[in-house]
Amino acid sequence: MDGFVAPPLYISLLWILSVVCFAVYLIKKNYYFLHMMQQNSYRNKRFINWAWEHVNKAFYLLRDLGPVFAIQIIRFVEGEKAMIIGLSWVLFCCAINALTYRKNAAKETKKELVMTPRAKRLNRVTNILIIAFVLLAIAPTLYMGSRIIIGITLMLFGAFFALLFIVIANIILMPLESKINKGYEREAHQMVISINGLKVIGITGSFGKTSTKMILGEILSKKYNTLVTPESYNTPMGVTKTIREHLRPTHEVFVAEMGAKQKGDIKEICDLVVPQMGIITSIGEQHLESFKTLQAIIQTKYELAQCLPPNAPLVLNFDDKNIRENIDYVPEGCRVISYGYKNSWDYYAAEIEYSPNGSLFNIHTKDGQVQEFRTVLLGRHNVYNITGAVAMAHQLGVSLEEAAKAVKTLPQVTHRLSHTTTAAGYHILDDAFNSNPVGARAALEVLSKFKGGKRILVTPGMVEMGHKQKELNRQFAIDACKCCDYIILVGRGITEPLQEGLRQMNYPKKRYFVALTLKEAREELQRIIVPGDTVLFENDLPDTYTE
Repeated sequence: MDGFVAPPLYISLLWILSVVCFAVYLIKKNYYFLHMMQQNSYRNKRFINWAWEHVNKAFYLLRDLGPVFAIQIIRFVEGEKAMIIGLSWVLFCCAINALTYRKNAAKETKKELVMTPRAKRLNRVTNILIIAFVLLAIAPTLYMGSRIIIGITLMLFGAFFALLFIVIANIILMPLESKINKGYEREAHQMVISINGLKVIGITGSFGKTSTKMILGEILSKKYNTLVTPESYNTPMGVTKTIREHLRPTHEVFVAEMGAKQKGDIKEICDLVVPQMGIITSIGEQHLESFKTLQAIIQTKYELAQCLPPNAPLVLNFDDKNIRENIDYVPEGCRVISYGYKNSWDYYAAEIEYSPNGSLFNIHTKDGQVQEFRTVLLGRHNVYNITGAVAMAHQLGVSLEEAAKAVKTLPQVTHRLSHTTTAAGYHILDDAFNSNPVGARAALEVLSKFKGGKRILVTPGMVEMGHKQKELNRQFAIDACKCCDYIILVGRGITEPLQEGLRQMNYPKKRYFVALTLKEAREELQRIIVPGDTVLFENDLPDTYTE
């Protein structure tokens, strides 16, 4: 090649070593992207939307290494000495990052990456793509000598678009994953329909479905051999996994939670489990980022009703305006059973009393039955959940008295407004699992019942509320001002609407603190809390939102 000048061997070796260290860093960084891809249900569109909304996290490599490489591109034209210094600095940065970068990102995670077979396959293919890309970056050095700048330009591209490796790998694996998933789902479907007399109950809702499912499972288990999908297993694969691993011919009732983030999600689970009865706990503006409109959420939740057989009992929370006013989505023949607080519903809760020890209330039926219920569960939303579960259990022959006995022994549900008193003498209200307008108001109502010390709120606010998120969080802060003595907000940008609400209410600046991270929030809490105080943790954002 005319004008070809090969770089000294030690510079080429230094360059190759830098690229290898860069590859190791990319492979370790991929664990973080794999974690976020898993939390976004392995859906590329959701993952890319997450990346677009969290640029500082998705393009972390650009922040760490991009400027370093950019500087070297300029410095490489200055001669051999500059190349040695520049490559040594690149090697140092890559090596340090590769050695110190932890698998799930350089911080604690709230929901760990689970290395399922699918995650392992995706990780392997992504790593193969990364290695192939690194070889491509080295090639210009091997064949064009001193034109290391071409390789560095490729590395810059790799640093900036590192998340594309896992997106491309996911696309490559889609046909295989679809085939595997369909096979598992067919097997699970056959297991369900093969059990004679198995009663399948589907539960969906924008919020309250997990708690209602767990309560219903506890009540029914006193009379039937009952299987309930664990935790928040509410996707087709989560339900499939539950069936394949736990469903037995001896089961009499199967309660399946059904989650959704887009149209068709509920129907897909219904096709899998073939429910004969259902509960819709609520319909609200949750997951508006994916649904886009409230009407799309309404139509999706009512997919459960449209999949039920004729004369099937459908238990609906009629206090929820979006449920009550869209009853036209229920097919003719479905037996609608209403519940809530209004005395014209089929099942309604009344005479409600709250205390730090729990809730006391009566459930009335339309035919005049009345039963007292006691529970350690706190909050108005939990009374809703219990009432809906009791209404469904009653359809299956469980008496109100039997249901009351089961409810009395219900354990607290972790991260769903559970109450503990620490050895240091202060109270913890843990409502960190999720947050929505109804649950947040209920949590503040419970907090207001605690007397004798400061009432402290720790929260990042609510998410996935679409165009109403700002207003809902502003209102949440306004409501909090009425019962909180001190407020700790987690995150500066995301809590701006809450800060606006506090300013609107002239809440004293000395009585609230804006923390950058949850760790900083906890440090502030330890600074101000004393025995007798009560702290409410309202929402704990998933790793896709935390900074």
